[in-house]
Amino acid sequence: MPRPYVNWAKFTVKPEMTGTIQPFKQTAEDRYSKGKEPVAPASSKLRIYKLMIHGAPGTDPKEVQKAVQGAVVTIEGQTGKKVECGPAFFRTKECNPYTTDHAYGFPVEIVVPAGGEYNVVISYEKPSANQNPVDLFIEIEGEEG
Repeated sequence: MPRPYVNWAKFTVKPEMTGTIQPFKQTAEDRYSKGKEPVAPASSKLRIYKLMIHGAPGTDPKEVQKAVQGAVVTIEGQTGKKVECGPAFFRTKECNPYTTDHAYGFPVEIVVPAGGEYNVVISYEKPSANQNPVDLFIEIEGEEG
């Protein structure tokens, strides 16, 4: 029987950010800002079906919205398989707590083999619109088995 899987990572979007962020590939000084390593369990595969981005507690919702606007989110699962989730045009749950528009559901199944790694890359081709550093969380949901 499949078991639920949840993982998270905290990351910061700096003002006028460009380039990429990989929230699960943290450096030593940020090692407490993620849940688990982005690895499937050794004994079973991992199916990822949902990705969400939201602001850290106390973060101004307008700044969160500016920080995610225009970002392109890509998730990589099994070897050679990438899903580009597209521009982050969605509203975050702080802006509208009654919506599920902040979540990406995937059009194809992302399966990570037992013991395999996954990665999330957030890309900014144009500078982000936020005026201050914004702390965000990314959550991955799926099932093991």
